[in-house]
Amino acid sequence: MNRPEFVQRAYLRATNKPTAPSSGTKKYNQLIGYGEYLVENWLTERGTEWESTFDYRSFSGTVGASDTFAFPTAIRKISTQEGNYVRILHSDGETETEYELVPASRLYEYRYANVCAVVGRSLMFPQAFTATDAQFGGTIVAPSYGFVTFPDNDDDDIAVDDPNWLVVMAAAEFVRNDITRQQQYPNLIAEANTLMAKMKENNGDFDDDIYRPNIFLDTDTEWL
Repeated sequence: MNRPEFVQRAYLRATNKPTAPSSGTKKYNQLIGYGEYLVENWLTERGTEWESTFDYRSFSGTVGASDTFAFPTAIRKISTQEGNYVRILHSDGETETEYELVPASRLYEYRYANVCAVVGRSLMFPQAFTATDAQFGGTIVAPSYGFVTFPDNDDDDIAVDDPNWLVVMAAAEFVRNDITRQQQYPNLIAEANTLMAKMKENNGDFDDDIYRPNIFLDTDTEWL
């Protein structure tokens, strides 16, 4: 579903009129504004990380003499789901090192293991890399969630998993302050909530809480 289709469908649901408002009119701009706002809300839906926004994304530049590396702009959040490792691809193009994510407050407890932590919009390792490290000059690749925005161009598709949710929610916002149509608001919200629940079901209602890594305290078999 692209921008014109979204406007036409949202206006139809709100007013029962099949002809969409023309581009640049007040009603058209209202619906576009609702779309922009609602996509941002969808992206940050509480308790859910949308798998459609997940990918392994590379950090810009290479690993240098530092312990902290800023996220690239494409990364919104690094996945902390168990089994998702941060990797450094070595400069030889053949080998790599895997790092488990741990809470930032416990990073130095694990300083002799292959771990890292998210600190703000940076990835931090227990110690700075040096030129003698195999990872020096390599590329960091992280399992991560990206950003989604409402399309700026008419031909671009809406990236929400179910664009019909966006249509119904925009229609609800459109009628909410319209004294002649606001009685439709509860029904539209109820429909949108059903569509959201279905989206979450299809997404696995995915929770990305950080996990406790299986790291040895020492050479004994005591787990953290």
